[in-house]
Order: sequence, then structure tokens, then C-alpha cells
Amino acid sequence: MVSKNEYAIKIEKKIEIPMIILALLIIPLVLIELEIVSTNPYFVFCATMIDDAIWFAFLFEYLVLVSLYDDKVGYTKRNTLNLIYYYNNPSINHSRRFCFDKVFKSSPNFKIV
Repeated sequence: MVSKNEYAIKIEKKIEIPMIILALLIIPLVLIELEIVSTNPYFVFCATMIDDAIWFAFLFEYLVLVSLYDDKVGYTKRNTLNLIYYYNNPSINHSRRFCFDKVFKSSPNFKIV
């Protein structure tokens, strides 16, 4: 029988290359979004939508892997930088920030300035 951790590691290795490719795709999309490369507004809109979809894919990957690992706190500590990216990302900022702020405000150990 395969343990959850072994299954999580197997999934993590399988999606590693596609996630790297998605990360590299963000570079030209940001150039289009910030209008560094001049293009028409339709391409800017499409680039923004694709960028948002990529960030949701990253968030989905993180949530799936956290749910699969037995040591969820250990996985989160190893991937703290991912959490910082997701928390500060404007693509998923509004809905996610509401959830995080609700958790932090309810916890006496966290103080939001």
C-alpha cells in the first residue's frame, strides 16, 4: 500500500516540469500586462486572464500538495515563500486575503498592523 506522503511526492514530481513551464510563461505575460511591449487592449486583457489562470493553477497545486502530505505544517514551512507569493498576488488577492485576514484576526497569536 502506498502512503499519502509517497503519493504526494509522486504527484509533486509529475507536475514539477509543467509548473516550471507555467512560471516561465508569466514573464512575457507580465511584459504585455504592464504594456512594456506595446500591443492592443485585447491582448492585454487576454494576458491578464491567462496570468490569473496560471496563478490559480499554482494555488491549486499548493492546496492539493498540502492536503496530500501527512505533515502539513512541515510542508507549509518548507514552502513558506509560496504562501508569501500567494498572499501578495493581486490576481487572487481579494478573495484570499479576506480568508487569511479572518483567520489571523481570530487568532490571539497573530497581530495584523
